This record gives sequence, C-alpha cells and structure tokens, in this order.
Amino acid sequence: MLKAWDIAEAISKIAEGKDSEKIEKIAKRVMKYYPHKAPFILKALERIKDFDETRVLVISARELSSSEKEQIQNSISAKYNDHLEFEFEITETIGAGIIIKKGEFVIDSSLNNLINQLSDKIKNCNISIGV
Repeated sequence: MLKAWDIAEAISKIAEGKDSEKIEKIAKRVMKYYPHKAPFILKALERIKDFDETRVLVISARELSSSEKEQIQNSISAKYNDHLEFEFEITETIGAGIIIKKGEFVIDSSLNNLINQLSDKIKNCNISIGV
C-alpha cells in the first residue's frame, strides 16, 4: 500500500530543479488519484523541507535587523562551510531570543525554552522543610 510519506518523498525528488508548471502538473495528478491522502502528503512534504540540510530556519520574537541577520548567517556559514539558504521567521510566542534549526540540529535560546528548563529544575529539586 502506498503511503503519503512515499508520495511526498517522490514529489520532493521529482520537483528538485523543475519549474513550477511541472510541479503543478505532478501535484494535480497526485490529487486526482490520492485526494484522501492530501493532508498527509502536505505534512510529509513539510517534514522533508524541515530536514533539508542546506536550509537554516532562524526564529525570533521580533524582526531582526540586517546586521543581526548578517551576523547569524556569517557565523553559521563559517561553521558548516556550505552554501546555506536562510529563512527568517517571527514567532512572538517564544518571548525573546532566537531558535536556529538546521536539519535535525536545533539551538533553542528562546526565553520560553529557558523558562521551561528552569521550571523543570525547580520541579526536580528535593527541598524538605523542617517544622
């Protein structure tokens, strides 16, 4: 039985280097024969995109300045010596700081993550109060 992940992976490989007209043709054909799998295919394609080793996603709580973006790009590019594609995204719910994702590698220096780590440490403390 053909799974949505298999279809998404095939589309991803076929679409590499193709123009948008050919990609649209492939997508229409998949939708015609597998309409019930469309939501799963979209999720699988997003996962494939997330694990692209040449793509770096930088998430911040606010718009970064050009110099901040350049500093991040230079620092990461120097470490990996690869041609990397950077995508910058604003997600206010992280509070402050940034999250950097490259493939499966994640650096989370967001305020939200730091608060969660601190909360976990407090929960794991054994404090006995003598009465």
